[in-house]
Amino acid sequence: MAASVEQVLNAVWRGATREVAVFLDGWCLSFKTAPLPGGHVWVVGSFSAPRPFQMPLWNALQNIPVLNDGTRLMLGRTTFVRIAVLELWDAARYDVLRRRLPGLLEYYIPWSYLVWGRMLAKEGREFQAGKYLLLSGLYAPHEEVLVQKWKISYQHASPSQVISTIPRPCRERKARAIFPDRVFQDFAEIPCPAWWLRRPTRDITYGISGDE
Repeated sequence: MAASVEQVLNAVWRGATREVAVFLDGWCLSFKTAPLPGGHVWVVGSFSAPRPFQMPLWNALQNIPVLNDGTRLMLGRTTFVRIAVLELWDAARYDVLRRRLPGLLEYYIPWSYLVWGRMLAKEGREFQAGKYLLLSGLYAPHEEVLVQKWKISYQHASPSQVISTIPRPCRERKARAIFPDRVFQDFAEIPCPAWWLRRPTRDITYGISGDE
């Protein structure tokens, strides 16, 4: 029998890591701990949205962003990745990003694509950087020149040629359903299939699904 919501919350506030891990397993929620430049974190849940039976605990945990000892509690791997890549970039932990980001790019998380684009630009690979910055939809004004350079190179390409350059995770319905509006705006300026410029209208979560 799974622990009650109150039991889980009590263990969380006490910082009882092993107890929390066991309790969360009973709720079919993953649990991991990780150090970040901004401080230690606990990560509850995966890339998928919580299931209905998990919602009472999930909602209760949303009220505990920081534990008594300063440890941050993050719900969902997407939240963790967003904060992690930005903190690592700001802390100039390029070695860690170089090791970890390629695997994270198998999921479409805009912030991962943003930081990967910045990594490529830092390494002098500006053309490829432009593509990843565009796909993030989050690039800064001073990075627009790289995005424009990538778009200009495909002004006279065929729509199929453009799509063939896009990383597989970004071509999937779940990814396109959560593209920032800016991504669609940028792609509208170069040849693309009509379906590529339409946001899918089904219920989605972060993660990987079947190809279009």
